[in-house]
Amino acid sequence: MSPLTSCSPDQLATCFTNTFPRSLGKGRMQSERTWNGERLFLYISWELEKDETVASVKLQYYPYRNEVWIGALSVQERFRGNGFGKQIVQSIEQGAVQEQVEVIRLFTRRKATGFWTNLGYRAEEDSRYLRKTFSS
Repeated sequence: MSPLTSCSPDQLATCFTNTFPRSLGKGRMQSERTWNGERLFLYISWELEKDETVASVKLQYYPYRNEVWIGALSVQERFRGNGFGKQIVQSIEQGAVQEQVEVIRLFTRRKATGFWTNLGYRAEEDSRYLRKTFSS
């Protein structure tokens, strides 16, 4: 068992993703999960029936380090402006709070920095890395 959750490592993905929307617009959630004994890798996408991706996110959850890394968040251009990116980030944050995660970190491109800072993320020492800290 993780020291931060009542879920076993095999259940971590389900526990963490319970806060995620099952659909975005008409896209339905798909997920891939891998646990390597130290961290949980999650790839979550929302796809239309035509195999067209609406949005996707790649996460690494380190339960023993009490942190989540957002590796990539993407909303396809024609679906932008509908709040899907914000909805995904809020779901990640809800899952993080539920699992008593202390910090979410990410690396971002300059043109996406405004999106993240509007959601409360702040630059670390290397300004390309952002973080949001949650109090326990």
